[in-house]
Amino acid sequence: MQPFFHHYRTTLKKDLSSRFIYENPTQLPKLKKINLNIGVKESSLKNILPNFLGVEFITSKYPQLTQSSKNSVFFNLKKNSPNGVKVDLQGKQAYLFLQKLILQTIPNFKNRKDAFEISQSSSFSFSIRELDSFQELTLFYNFFKNIESLDITFQVTSRTPLELAFFLTSFKFPGSCVRK
Repeated sequence: MQPFFHHYRTTLKKDLSSRFIYENPTQLPKLKKINLNIGVKESSLKNILPNFLGVEFITSKYPQLTQSSKNSVFFNLKKNSPNGVKVDLQGKQAYLFLQKLILQTIPNFKNRKDAFEISQSSSFSFSIRELDSFQELTLFYNFFKNIESLDITFQVTSRTPLELAFFLTSFKFPGSCVRK
């Protein structure tokens, strides 16, 4: 069994129920899904392919291409042209990615931030610009060096930002979680 999923099922559920008041066990916060997204400035195959393969290497899941919904002269995009790559991780895959992120990737950051900010009660977002922190991408660094940044969003079924902060700190998420 995966350690982070096991920690959630055995320890975190008891800690949450003793700290917060719930009417039934289905109200306990849990990790609903993790969204990973990379936006591409130019919609050419040369720019999209490294992003597509990079997300696939990081998550071991086949990503989807995102398309622009309308024409944009400012961004030089035509309607339905590819403008990014995304993948959604749910269930045990989400806990496995959270484990890899906390234990392997974030400790490799060169410019570490001390605080990640929680803006809503049920989601937590941040960006990773140092994609060479992922071990999967370091072997072929020349191929992946043009990837801009990876946007990561955690969606947790929590009611308050305090519950979300408690959820993240129980997994030893680095930095203090503060509310915007």
